[in-house]
Amino acid sequence: ENVSEGPHDVALSLVELPADFDPGEAQKARVAVQPRHAARADFEVLPLMAAGGKVHGPEGARLEGIVIRMMPGGRYTTTAMDGSFTFYNVREGDFTAVVDVHTLPEGGALISPASVPLSMRDGTPPAPIEFHFTIRSTQKPVRKVLEIIR
Repeated sequence: ENVSEGPHDVALSLVELPADFDPGEAQKARVAVQPRHAARADFEVLPLMAAGGKVHGPEGARLEGIVIRMMPGGRYTTTAMDGSFTFYNVREGDFTAVVDVHTLPEGGALISPASVPLSMRDGTPPAPIEFHFTIRSTQKPVRKVLEIIR
């Protein structure tokens, strides 16, 4: 009611935007205020979500530091000591979580698929992502030869 007539620039207050929302493309707009008329500017804010899971390996295997990538895009995270990982501040959409096999422990080989589809939808928590690997021996087999002397 107490806004003067004429053009005004309005914007989202990013410092007041909750942490679990991301501003859309348009963050500013120009509105024309006229006497006895409502002026309106619409802004899109997008909910942000988290997705996570765990990498499982054999007893005693190193689980920390395995790289998990989110495709498309360049996002990645690494596993904690217990193999758990989380992607934070993810917009709604369809993604693929991919384990970087080069970061598995020495001798590590996946026994699960290397990629898992991930559907992020507001109001629906995504299913936990799981990867499984085993350790294959890096030692070459030793052949024993018996020599019989007569």
